[in-house]
Amino acid sequence: MFGFFSDETENGKLYVNYPMVESIRYTKELPDADYYKYEIQLQNVRDFKRLAADFSFYKNLDDICFRVNKNNKLKELSSEQLEKVRRNWKFLVEQNVVKANLVCQGKKAWPKNKADVGQEKLLKGECDGFVNSQGTVSVLNSFPLFLYDYFLRL
Repeated sequence: MFGFFSDETENGKLYVNYPMVESIRYTKELPDADYYKYEIQLQNVRDFKRLAADFSFYKNLDDICFRVNKNNKLKELSSEQLEKVRRNWKFLVEQNVVKANLVCQGKKAWPKNKADVGQEKLLKGECDGFVNSQGTVSVLNSFPLFLYDYFLRL
């Protein structure tokens, strides 16, 4: 699938969450200095939604999302709330990109280039370093990686 969905201008680009999309919530208060350590036993993946909700410092996504009201209009945020959302996304990007580099390159640092943390390399790193060797999956979310790929310059 990565071969087919490898380019946003052709068939689209595939991004994978490990173990699933709720990994965006699997963090303690941001910034979370221990984020790079988080992994889940494979036998617990089915229960990950509950595990993420229980583990998270945040009981909802208000600190990273813009909400809409019942009329589908964006709720207005104060400048402080808006700054908190921006700051939290910055932390999420940093945590996930550094962790992706750890999974792919074995280095807990910002990658030298974006190709070092590509989706195929992440899958290989997850399988080789966690799934096949330890029976775990390293918690990693693709939303921050997407932002890194498309909106951050190196």
